[in-house]
Amino acid sequence: MTQPENALLYPCASALRVAIVLLTLIFAGPNRAQYQVQNGGFASNLSGWQELQLPIAQAAWSSADSNNTANSGSVFVLNFSTVAANTVATVLRQCIALIGPGRHIAMAAALTPSTAVAGSITARLVIRPSSECTGNASGVVAIAFQTPSSFWQRDVEYFDVPIAASGLYSVEVLFDVHKIPADGSYGGFFDDIAVDSIVLDDGFESGLLP
Repeated sequence: MTQPENALLYPCASALRVAIVLLTLIFAGPNRAQYQVQNGGFASNLSGWQELQLPIAQAAWSSADSNNTANSGSVFVLNFSTVAANTVATVLRQCIALIGPGRHIAMAAALTPSTAVAGSITARLVIRPSSECTGNASGVVAIAFQTPSSFWQRDVEYFDVPIAASGLYSVEVLFDVHKIPADGSYGGFFDDIAVDSIVLDDGFESGLLP
C-alpha cells in the first residue's frame, strides 16, 4: 500500500463535540492532568511502544503526519492474516499510569485509505486497577476508525475510571487492526494519541461532558 505523505487534516468528530473538548481543556487549567503517552506523536520511530510480534500483522513508522509536520510521522499498522475472515490483530501496546479515578478523555488521529479489503483500526484503552496494567479490566474504551478516507480523521472518547480498592490506576493503550475478508491485507495510520483527566479549576468535573 502506498503511504500518503501529505494528507490533509479532516476532523471526523462534529464541530460542537470538538468545541466542547477544547473549552473543557481550557477551563481545566492547572488541575488538568495530561498523562505522558510516550511518543504519542510518533516523532521519528516507535520508541515507547511495545511491538506485539504477531505472525499475522506488523507495525512500521511512517513519515505521513496528521499535522503535515516535516520532522514527525505516524505509525502504519497492517493485518495480513489469511487464516480466516474477521481477524483482529493487536499490533502495539503501551501502559500509562493514572493518578486517580474520575472523568478522563482519550484522543487519536487516524488515516484509513480506501482499499479493496474492508476493515477498521481501533485505539483500545483498557482500564486496570494497578499502576502497571495488570489485574482484571474495570472498563474498556474504543476509538474506532472504519470509514475509508484520504483525509486524517480525529476523534475523542470520554471515559470514567472507577475507584479501585488498590488505590492504583492505569490504562493500557492497544492498537487493533480488524480485517473482514479472509484474503488480502488491511491497514491504516495512527497519530497523536493522548490521554487527559478532566477536572476544572474549581475541583469539579465538567458538566459539559457527555
